[in-house]
Amino acid sequence: SRPELVFWRGQNRKTLQVGLFPPACVSPVLNRAGPTISAPLRSSLVHTAHLDVDPRRSWGFPDKVNE
Repeated sequence: SRPELVFWRGQNRKTLQVGLFPPACVSPVLNRAGPTISAPLRSSLVHTAHLDVDPRRSWGFPDKVNE
């Protein structure tokens, strides 16, 4: 596929709208130490929240894990 035709899917954290956007709208964070992402350890992935434009279908907090 042609790179200029590729779009990413993402969610706006302020409006909770989900949509497609061109990758040129973002810039990489280059000053991180170590790998940018790693695979989760077995049984360690925790789904902390689900945000939806309909507040009745939202739950949790994406920035912290409920204990």
